[in-house]
Amino acid sequence: GKAITWMNSMNNGRPVVPRSGYIVEFNALWYNALKFAAVMEQESGNIERSNTLEELAARCKEAFVDTFLNEYGYLYDYVDGNMIDWSVRPNMIFAVALDYSPLDQKQKRGVLDVCTRELLTPKGLRSLSPKSGGYNPMYTGPQTQRDYAYHQGTAWPWLGGFYMEACLKLFKHTRLSFIERQMVGYEDEMTNHCLGTIPELFDGNPPFKGRGAISFAMNVAEILRTLELLEKYNFKYEYTEDNKIKLIDEDCAIYYTIEIDGEDKGIYLEKTKTYYNYFKYDFISRENERTKNLVISKEGVRVEIIFNERR
Repeated sequence: GKAITWMNSMNNGRPVVPRSGYIVEFNALWYNALKFAAVMEQESGNIERSNTLEELAARCKEAFVDTFLNEYGYLYDYVDGNMIDWSVRPNMIFAVALDYSPLDQKQKRGVLDVCTRELLTPKGLRSLSPKSGGYNPMYTGPQTQRDYAYHQGTAWPWLGGFYMEACLKLFKHTRLSFIERQMVGYEDEMTNHCLGTIPELFDGNPPFKGRGAISFAMNVAEILRTLELLEKYNFKYEYTEDNKIKLIDEDCAIYYTIEIDGEDKGIYLEKTKTYYNYFKYDFISRENERTKNLVISKEGVRVEIIFNERR
């Protein structure tokens, strides 16, 4: 057989990870392309062509779910006739991260949950779950041994970029602090192997040692893209003259005023992000006319959130 996907390691002329037939990320990308093309045609005034593409995308969506989604909530890696690969691999994350997904919200959360439980590491997503057969997370030894580990459990930062994007699309601001912590996990690698960059892959088990090429463009690109996504999803704020931070949240059309200690606004702004995410998704859902503000004291910081304006 041939190695036709990014999991292209070979040994003795044969792919270590033979993937054939209907491949999950290929079909997720195809659906995304159909929907994107339909939108472009509509914006160009080609309504008939757009409708044709939308019909094709609808059939693709139905076939995707019927083919790949299993009763355990994750996606088969590939399906080739009667041969189904039940391995838990990161390729299914594309179906959640892409702008146009063939999955509904519940299905996307199920896929993301499995990726979080079985594939997520501080250095990206594992190429195979520890619970799947053939798990081989240590990229060490002679060439043959490394070939059999290359896509069998090692962790890849570029896949982590799509995981972070999926988190942001599903949970928005509530995952900002989590993703920022994930990004900090790469800082120690910037002075190892090659200054200012990160290596090709990491062992899938602790201590997640960097392996392979000393610098890998795909990994660097996804980390930079994730940092850009963080800026996009982060809240807007401004300092006021009376020593407060004013947060502007366009999603729920409320302005927040947070009172802080003015001695070091930068430090307290970082803490404010955590408080803000907590209050927005936990407290605000219970807000009523008699409860327009909330004062807490945490870690020595007094924070007051005032629901003071609605547009």
